[in-house]
Amino acid sequence: MFRSRSGAFIVVVVLAIASAVQAAAGGFGSDKIDFPEVEGWTKSEVTVFSQPELGYAVSYESQTGGRVTVYAYNGGLVKIGNGADSKEVEDEIKKALGEINAYVVAGYYERAETIRLDKIKLGGDVEALRYVLALTIRGQIMTSEIYLFGHENQFIKFRATRAMEEDGEINESVRRLFKEIAKTLSEGRSRPEVGAREGSK
Repeated sequence: MFRSRSGAFIVVVVLAIASAVQAAAGGFGSDKIDFPEVEGWTKSEVTVFSQPELGYAVSYESQTGGRVTVYAYNGGLVKIGNGADSKEVEDEIKKALGEINAYVVAGYYERAETIRLDKIKLGGDVEALRYVLALTIRGQIMTSEIYLFGHENQFIKFRATRAMEEDGEINESVRRLFKEIAKTLSEGRSRPEVGAREGSK
């Protein structure tokens, strides 16, 4: 069991999104997710990345110092199964884990230890595959979480990294944010245009 010396946490939430037609075109068309306003969090403007397959991102910052970045990208895939059990989801989480291991080999992380691999409901009927690791970064143990599922030919991937708490459990304010994003996806909310600035991923 690990305990954090600090209540601060950093969260990176990754949303990967693409429809079959949009993936073939290398973009998202005119509709993008209308990310919700969530109590206790301040939402940024949308950043669009220069490579179409990397999509776009929006950040959330909490009143207690947390930071959540939501990435939306197609990854070049044409078809993605719904839910947490498809081969596409399995392959994508393996890719994410491979990237973490590469950071360990490169020396950015000192150690990566698996805490759990399971399924979890994020809100409503949205179920995700969850992989939780303990990362040692500059001598400090951090919780790193990956949440992944398919939704209407889209990947939805939440990535969270924060100071270690007991058993790697989700911080309550982050849980609330996940729930509100899941609700938005279930309702299918989008907007025709996004006021965005260009960025690099």
